[in-house]
Amino acid sequence: MTYPPTPEDPSQAWQASPPPQQPYGQVPPQQPYGQMPPPPVGQPYPQQPYGYPVAPGYGAYPQAPTSNGMAVAALVCGLVGILIFQYVLGPLAIIFGAIGRKRANAGAPGAGMALAGLILGVVDLGVLVLAIIYISNHGGFVY
Repeated sequence: MTYPPTPEDPSQAWQASPPPQQPYGQVPPQQPYGQMPPPPVGQPYPQQPYGYPVAPGYGAYPQAPTSNGMAVAALVCGLVGILIFQYVLGPLAIIFGAIGRKRANAGAPGAGMALAGLILGVVDLGVLVLAIIYISNHGGFVY
């Protein structure tokens, strides 16, 4: 007898033969690398720690803020306000600059940015006043 046996009926020759079975004595495939076998019934999976543990004697410490948001907002409003929207961005730069200076005096960084935003807010309002005076002395807006 030959393996696989030839069908008695030639019309059934197109049908695939069943898949071969594993020979006796061969072990089934193991778990892929990196995976743990399932725990016994009724026991939860063991918890894996995240990251590296902290070295003994060294605790984690909070980091100081790297910038003062109000100081940055004052500086941006002051710079953009020189070119456009002086009537809105000038007062905002002054307000944000004052709040940023108050926070900087309390220990936050950015005292220079807050001062620059405060000064630029005053300059913005000065440019607005000069523009209004110039326009009113030269006939106003011409449509």
